[in-house]
Amino acid sequence: MKTNNVVKIIVLFCFILLTLKATIAQTYNSYNDLAKEAVDKKNYSLAIEYCNKSIALQPNGWAYWERGNAYWYLYKNKEAAEDYGNAIKYYTDNSSIAKLYFYRGDCYYQLFNYKDAIDDYTKAYNYSFSDYGLLYQNRGHAYKWNGNYTLAIDDYTKAISYLSSNPKKQSTIYQYRAYCQNALKKFDEAINDYSKAIDIDPGNSTAYRYRAYAYVKMFSYEKAKNDITKAIELNTDTLFGKYDKAKMLNDRAFYNYYLGNYEAGIKDCELAPKTDTSIRTYWNLGLNLAGLKNYTKSNEAYNKERSLSKDSSNKAILSRNIALNQIATLNYKAALEEINKAILFNASYADAYLTRASIKKVQKNYTSSIEDYDKTQQLSNNYQATIYKEKGEVYRKLNDLDRALYNYKKYLELLPNNSNALYEYGRFLIETKKDLVDGKAKLQQCISLSLSNDTSSDYSYAKVFLGEKDEAINNIFRLIDKYKLDKYQYKWQLHVMACIYALTGNAKKAIEYQEKSFKEGFDDFEHLLNDRDFASIQFLPEYKALLTKYKMPIPKY
Repeated sequence: MKTNNVVKIIVLFCFILLTLKATIAQTYNSYNDLAKEAVDKKNYSLAIEYCNKSIALQPNGWAYWERGNAYWYLYKNKEAAEDYGNAIKYYTDNSSIAKLYFYRGDCYYQLFNYKDAIDDYTKAYNYSFSDYGLLYQNRGHAYKWNGNYTLAIDDYTKAISYLSSNPKKQSTIYQYRAYCQNALKKFDEAINDYSKAIDIDPGNSTAYRYRAYAYVKMFSYEKAKNDITKAIELNTDTLFGKYDKAKMLNDRAFYNYYLGNYEAGIKDCELAPKTDTSIRTYWNLGLNLAGLKNYTKSNEAYNKERSLSKDSSNKAILSRNIALNQIATLNYKAALEEINKAILFNASYADAYLTRASIKKVQKNYTSSIEDYDKTQQLSNNYQATIYKEKGEVYRKLNDLDRALYNYKKYLELLPNNSNALYEYGRFLIETKKDLVDGKAKLQQCISLSLSNDTSSDYSYAKVFLGEKDEAINNIFRLIDKYKLDKYQYKWQLHVMACIYALTGNAKKAIEYQEKSFKEGFDDFEHLLNDRDFASIQFLPEYKALLTKYKMPIPKY
């Protein structure tokens, strides 16, 4: 009897245990069902609650996966990545594992963790993730932002082949591939890809916009302007679109500046503040006003931009721009004050030291000028040749001919096939009588280069110092005729003729041709003030009267 009771108890216990297990199983599955309903209704917070309850009863892959999805929709990428990772170990089929790796890769991508995103996308590929176009696209994005542009290009190329049925998407991938080509400084390839993006989707405003930037890298400002104009026309009138429009108007103002279309550039700047006033509007306005020689208003615009900027490097550049405007009006005192501000804003700004060196040279503070040239050379490799030339001139003014010779030599060593470097070195040797033979040889080399390039008047200058005056003058007459339809070049060639006449001792002709140059629009008074070629005429009453007639500013040192 006792034995039968024990058996009954055991049977009852087993029954209760099985019933409890079945109840638990039913309960966590029911929570999963409720979580699915919540997700379908886009109530992701509720879905997470149900998944939490499901996992608390019994950890299971489905709940981790669904909770990961809910976190993803709530932009909680860290939590989503963790759940997708937890879900992976519950699945054995390749399809599920591939998807989970892909989704976790997307989470890492959104967290800017591109290395882990790339690893997961690659694992998804190894498990045969079904959507290859999307996979290559997303891994390409991760490679791009991780700076692996070559690998990004490879993935984008593969993605393109899978997206032939989706032209808009394919256009976008060409656009991304172009971005990488641009980053690798393969500007021709970038332009080709942007062009393909536009051919596939003529409404792709971003492709027009970024093709414009690629054209700028190749100094094709007219093409850049055309593209940015098209991008502006296609721009949508959303909140972000208004910001984009402001940015593009400013970009176009910048292109107009380089094209010499200053009035158009100013109009673009006037339009831009109506959409967004924070995007260098006043900076580009200042550039275009300076192009119109309206230096007062240009400085007002630069000052406005400087007051808005929080970036010390930008403040330094703007201060230097103001200094350059002051130099253009021969106000060297004010220019020095501004360039000192630039250096206070950015003590490593090489261009500021270079500008200050030139100001001090004009102020005849030669020792301090040399110090600034040296500082520029320490900070940057961009100006080495120019600085050696400038230091050669300064040492010559100090009558330190040995140091002057050293610097002219360094200038020529850096630019051995440059006609101006040959001319400057040859002229120095002849004028100082350091080495007449070598000086003449260098001038002959200058002449040969100038003849082959025909891009400058170095030929005529060299002829002057070889004593061949007539050949020098006849060549400038030829260049004047050559450039008679080019307003900029024409006025400068007339000025060069004035220089040649001044160097050859014909003051009357020199003044005559300088006036012709003035009449054609020459107004670079800073150049005139410091033009060594005019040394023989600069104190003549007739020349001073000419400068007064054409309103040369009074220098302020």
